[in-house]
Amino acid sequence: MVNSTLRTVALVAFSLVFCVGTALGQSDPKLSIDSRVGQTAGQTVSVPVTASELGDSDIGSLSLEIGFDETAVSFEGLSNKVDDGISPSGASGGEVRISFFDAENPIDVGSGATLFTLDFTLEGGTSALSFTENSSVTDGNNNAIDALFEGGTVSEGEIATVSVDSVGNVTPGTTVDVPVRASDFASGQQLGVVQLELSYDQSVLTFDGVANGINGRTFDSNDPASGENLSISFFDAGNPISLGSEGKLFDLQFTLEGDTTAVTFTESSSTINDENNDAITTVFADGAVSQQQAPKVNTNAGLTLDEDATSPITTSELSASDPNNGPSEITYDVTAGPENGQLIVDGTEGAASFTQQQLADGLVEYSHDGSETTADEFTFSVTDPSGNGPTGQTFSITV
Repeated sequence: MVNSTLRTVALVAFSLVFCVGTALGQSDPKLSIDSRVGQTAGQTVSVPVTASELGDSDIGSLSLEIGFDETAVSFEGLSNKVDDGISPSGASGGEVRISFFDAENPIDVGSGATLFTLDFTLEGGTSALSFTENSSVTDGNNNAIDALFEGGTVSEGEIATVSVDSVGNVTPGTTVDVPVRASDFASGQQLGVVQLELSYDQSVLTFDGVANGINGRTFDSNDPASGENLSISFFDAGNPISLGSEGKLFDLQFTLEGDTTAVTFTESSSTINDENNDAITTVFADGAVSQQQAPKVNTNAGLTLDEDATSPITTSELSASDPNNGPSEITYDVTAGPENGQLIVDGTEGAASFTQQQLADGLVEYSHDGSETTADEFTFSVTDPSGNGPTGQTFSITV
């Protein structure tokens, strides 16, 4: 599964931290510029600016200065303003100034809200969007809010990505390797610093360790108790990790206790730096781990046709699904019948099995034999590649 807020964060330690279970407490007030990557040159790119974790504080005033690369983007204006009083006061020299002041009618952002959207035309390439040190925010009583100011990025084309694989069809009680991968990095990219933060449901997964580090590198980890952080660390700027354009960084090893959980990046605390400790603009894509689940029959409505006729069996008459497997991996096995006709699958008469994909493609038919009968049926089971699924199902045919 891809999330779709993207941020670049510059940090200086190569420490991989996973938040497990519950929240860690109140976070600092924050103003954030989203990232927009994989954009098309010549098009308008809209970038939200959000406020979060302000607690009970309203916003009485804003004085923001946001820098950008004029060769990569051209500022067009603001849209989607939470208050009409928010306005740009000028954009020149690669900076735009944005202000708001209304202490009598402050902006209530609640737990978080988009304040406005920055609209740019992307000329090409990549531009960081960053708050300058001249940015400030106050509450309705004109008291300064000690906020974090987090920048974003606008980028053309592909961008470096770190992702957690989604792994399904896992038997509860078994160990599963969940790869963490790097992709779309420059070929030969050196990684000197990495910090990732993820969350998952501790009642579903038990952490067992880190294995199969890239190029034989070792990643150290702690053994967290319930609700504690899982820390996995590596730091060696003098001997950085060398990537191709794509590669697996390591496997997270878990024991699946049962059910399903997302494995989700905390993007504001995740970063990739090069061997010089410079941040690499990176997208972080979430994954999931799910237990093996048997297919189930969703529709079994039967078929009606004329005597001596042939008719397709459609998915509105018979259909099954499986969260871990696709339609071509869901198999119907006929265990008895039909008695007064035959099944034809992709032109083969007397067929005794077919897939959900063949049903969807209209390749499964029932042909009545012309006898003076008014009904027929066949019994079937449905299985996935592991042989799991319901048995003793009956499909009824009315003639």
